[in-house]
Amino acid sequence: MFYAGFMLYAGIVVTALIVGFLTLRAVTSRNCFMKAALYHYFLNSNEAKGETHAKDVSLPSTAYDLAIRKFQKMNASLDDYNFCFEILNHQMRIFGSRRAMLQAARRRHFPK
Repeated sequence: MFYAGFMLYAGIVVTALIVGFLTLRAVTSRNCFMKAALYHYFLNSNEAKGETHAKDVSLPSTAYDLAIRKFQKMNASLDDYNFCFEILNHQMRIFGSRRAMLQAARRRHFPK
């Protein structure tokens, strides 16, 4: 009786750990793709090009900084949230898949 109860609880704990791990991976992956989409957007935008007037600042690092700032503000307002997902959808239409978008971002010096 004790052994059956122990196995039941052990199975529940293992299942919870697996579900937690897979959920964490999905959230991390989603965040990376969102940042990559924003990175592509800012790399092509005039806003990033306008902020790289100093000689020691590169366009990829400026675009990445802008993407991170916009991503961090995404939950602050509905406008920022909608903007980020519109950019993600637009980049998905351009590249066709998340994997292709991430590979293109890495080719363009995306740090992750």
